[in-house]
Amino acid sequence: MTVSFVMDASEFSFAQYWRIVQMLELYFNTRKDESQSPITKAEAKWVKENIPKCVCVLCDGKKVIGLTFFLPTTKKLMKRFIEKKVSEKKLWSETKQLFNQKNSNEKIDCLYLSSAFILPKYRRKSLAKKAFIQSIKKFTQTHTIKPILFFWGFSIHGKKLAKSISRSLKLKLLERK
Repeated sequence: MTVSFVMDASEFSFAQYWRIVQMLELYFNTRKDESQSPITKAEAKWVKENIPKCVCVLCDGKKVIGLTFFLPTTKKLMKRFIEKKVSEKKLWSETKQLFNQKNSNEKIDCLYLSSAFILPKYRRKSLAKKAFIQSIKKFTQTHTIKPILFFWGFSIHGKKLAKSISRSLKLKLLERK
C-alpha cells in the first residue's frame, strides 16, 4: 500500500471530483439531515473553484480511498456555530458569501474540520490525520494565519481525530456539543 495525498481538488476533472465527493454523501447521508450542509453538485463545484486546497484526496495507486475537507471561515461565524446559533448549512452559506464578496473585510482565521472519510480497509492508519495536517499546513503557509480549529463530532473517532490534529499542529480546538 502506497498512499498519496492530492491536496488540490483542481487536479481532478469535475466528473472525477464529483464521484469522489459522492463518497462523503454516501457515508454522512447529509440530504436526510437538515442540520448538515447537503453535498450537491453546485456545492462541490464551488469548492473546486474557490477553495480547492481545502480538499485532500487520498489515493492508493489510482484508487481513491478517501478524502478530507476543511472550511476556512471567520471567528464570528465559528462562534455562532459552536454556540448552536447557526446550523452547519448556515455556516456553509454565510462562509460562501464571504468568499464571493471580493471586498470583504472579514478575516479568515478559523478552520472547520468538516469531513473525513476513509474506506474501511484503510482505516486506523492515521491517514485522515496526515491528510488534514498536510493540507492545513499548506493552507496556513499561503494564508499566513494561525487558525482556531473547530469541529462537530459525530463519533468518538471524529472527536479523537480532531483532538489529535489540534495537538500535532499546536492549534486551539473548539467543539460544537
